[in-house]
Amino acid sequence: MNQDMIEDRREYPLGNVKEAEIELLVRQGSLAVHGGASELCVANFEYSHPELRPEDDYDEDGDEARLAITQPRTEGPRDTRSAWNIQLNGEAQIDLGLSSMSGGVSLDLDRVNVGNLEVESMSGSVRASLGGNYPALDEISIESASGSVAVRLSGAFPELTSIQLDSKSGKVDLVVSGECPNLRRIGVDCKSGTVDLDLRGHFEREDLGVRVDSISGGIRVRVPGDVGVSMNAKTVSGRVRADGFNQDGGRWTNDAFGNTVASLWLNLHAISGGVDVASE
Repeated sequence: MNQDMIEDRREYPLGNVKEAEIELLVRQGSLAVHGGASELCVANFEYSHPELRPEDDYDEDGDEARLAITQPRTEGPRDTRSAWNIQLNGEAQIDLGLSSMSGGVSLDLDRVNVGNLEVESMSGSVRASLGGNYPALDEISIESASGSVAVRLSGAFPELTSIQLDSKSGKVDLVVSGECPNLRRIGVDCKSGTVDLDLRGHFEREDLGVRVDSISGGIRVRVPGDVGVSMNAKTVSGRVRADGFNQDGGRWTNDAFGNTVASLWLNLHAISGGVDVASE
């Protein structure tokens, strides 16, 4: 750690907690969250000015807990620096809400039992990896005003129904390779930047809808060849390429469409940029 940085370590006990709501608000600086804590949460903070000292509020009620950690507004020097490293417990179910005003967000949640995930970032990239088992996770929502969004879902998500990714300025990269038997909706809204989706995971619903809207940037989608896919794709400035698909009127379908229980319904719209879809 840098010698000119203030170091601050805090532990929040697990005790008998089975479910927890954790909210983190960083106004400036990087935020990293990962698993492996024996307590509910172990937080390591670094900051260059005393005014950046995080404020926390922890409350425990039986087997439920709520933890809010907030970086206060500062009137100190503009060249202040801050870094949060948050380690979470892997046994308690955690609803996680993150807000970052300026700085990157890195989430390695492979060993965290996430029940709900909501991220808002004003400036900086957002990277999230979920490679564990998530028996209660039902919604993922990530919004970035300025910065790329990259999400990897390689774990087991028996209750996940909705994924929503929004980026006003920056590319969106989503890989769904895990088990998502109840996934019903994937939405991506990208104002400026390319959209790259790899949807070669395990799906079981017949009504999984995938909608992508891109104003400035191309759309690239990879879907499994053994799952039925029906696609509607439109672009104003660019062309549509659909390898492994047959066109019938205004829709494209792959060879598996109509022959599988699981079905993906793609609606892809690009204003400036092409659409490239492949069934593999």
